[in-house]
Amino acid sequence: MGADAVTSSAGAGGVLEWVRDTAFLRSQRLQLSPLRARDAAGLLELDRSDLVGRWLLDDRLQNLLQAHVLVDWMNGFYAQNPGLGVWAARDRQDRFVGIYSLMPVPDTEDVEIGARLLPAHWNGGLAVEMGHQLCRHAFTTLALPRLVSFCDLRHESVPAVLRRLGFRPAGTAKHFGKTALFFEQNKTHWSDHHQS
Repeated sequence: MGADAVTSSAGAGGVLEWVRDTAFLRSQRLQLSPLRARDAAGLLELDRSDLVGRWLLDDRLQNLLQAHVLVDWMNGFYAQNPGLGVWAARDRQDRFVGIYSLMPVPDTEDVEIGARLLPAHWNGGLAVEMGHQLCRHAFTTLALPRLVSFCDLRHESVPAVLRRLGFRPAGTAKHFGKTALFFEQNKTHWSDHHQS
């Protein structure tokens, strides 16, 4: 695997430390890396989960071929859109945890922040932890004027996560043909409240 390989060694307290040359962003417990073929099975597992799927606004992957097509498409997208994309999230043991994203909203100037985690990794604060890193990247590195996010009308945990990241509710909007809760945060508000 060359530069994409992971080198691990025992750290303090037995926690594995990792080094990945292709890591895009890191938080205390996660790292984001560009999607690769090895992530296809995790992507499919994610979308096949009924617990995850019930909240999705977009279409679910149906098979491994579709997962590989998504990986290939995203690798072309990275080259055309530096700093944006969908990234695989892995923990310190190099296990696939889910995906995080910063993606353009079609027919607008907006960029959407998103996350999709395997149910085993819900309720541990990972969405907020890496969400802070993505907001910092969006507002400082990319200098985006604002970020938006959408979620199912019935979802309760996503609005709570977004509020912790500084997003404000802004009514509803159509997303992937469905009516969704709509949230926004601008760079000025983030700069005033989330700089470190």
